[in-house]
Amino acid sequence: MKRMGSPTFRIAGFPALIMLTVMALQGAALKTATTPMGILDLEFAGTVARVDEILQAWQYLNNTALWNNLIDYGFLTAYSFFFAKGIQFLLNQWPIERLQKISGILLLLPWVPGILDAIENAFMLGWLLNFVPAYSPALVYWMVCVKFALAALLLIICFPAWLYNFYLLMRPKS
Repeated sequence: MKRMGSPTFRIAGFPALIMLTVMALQGAALKTATTPMGILDLEFAGTVARVDEILQAWQYLNNTALWNNLIDYGFLTAYSFFFAKGIQFLLNQWPIERLQKISGILLLLPWVPGILDAIENAFMLGWLLNFVPAYSPALVYWMVCVKFALAALLLIICFPAWLYNFYLLMRPKS
């Protein structure tokens, strides 16, 4: 069986890389002595006291943090689409019967980090607008941990597949 590449998957990686770059450049100002990791410090705050400390450090950067959070919605859409196309590509490349049986679950899995990221962003928007429910920093902390664990796993799977997809495009035709 001749393996075929996926043009959609090849293209899907670029919006995610572009959005990641835009977020990094736009959010660079959020890296301060109190928040050396920038917006990630807010994501991993964990307590109301830490959220308050971060918001105090960003008192003149609130608009930057708001915009960074809003831009993240574009990024989460782009990386979720990239992961979904990656899993679909792999299922098409290696039609292993056991994987095909659970393909429905595998095709939904790439959207889980994006959904968690969207919920987390909604909470952070609330925080940036001075509404911090007592339970929310701990809840967001655990959502962020799960999101990053799943996203790391999907990146480990999908990035090499993305490179392989380019190889399929460039390989000599026989």
